[in-house]
Amino acid sequence: MSGRVVVVGGGVGGLAAAHRVLRADPGLEVTVLEADDRPGGKLRTVRVGGIEVEAGPDAFVARKPWAAELCRELGVPVEAPATSRSFVWTDRGLLPFPGNAFGVPASPAELLRWPGIAPSARVRALRDLWLRGAPPDPDESLGGLVRRRLGDGVAEVLVEPLLAGLFAGDA
Repeated sequence: MSGRVVVVGGGVGGLAAAHRVLRADPGLEVTVLEADDRPGGKLRTVRVGGIEVEAGPDAFVARKPWAAELCRELGVPVEAPATSRSFVWTDRGLLPFPGNAFGVPASPAELLRWPGIAPSARVRALRDLWLRGAPPDPDESLGGLVRRRLGDGVAEVLVEPLLAGLFAGDA
């Protein structure tokens, strides 16, 4: 069979779609349209301090085995992460996120012990357990919610890096 298929978007989803179309029917002509100067969407490699690091969604390989399978099928080298822990850069250096992989402390005591935020920010976050917060804004961002309930320290050190890493977003 012959024909043309146009895929709009050269991010991972668009490239995967184009690949699947070609696998299903190698006789099709597939064109991928991408507005950016390179394909790949939010996934990219950047140099930081002379070291190559991956930027963009960090859940790509570790939590999505089908993404790694697609990379191997395409001949793209994939390396498993050296650790399943998540780390964040703080004023005290590189520290593991408290709590689970998403940086949510399992208990108030864990947040109090975690050295990544200033003692005053820890106390501010714990106030949420006793103080009644302002009512939510129906159009409130996640960053706004965290700042309102837990304070700037938690938002800046724990939430903003997490969202930037997972979704290339801004809290």
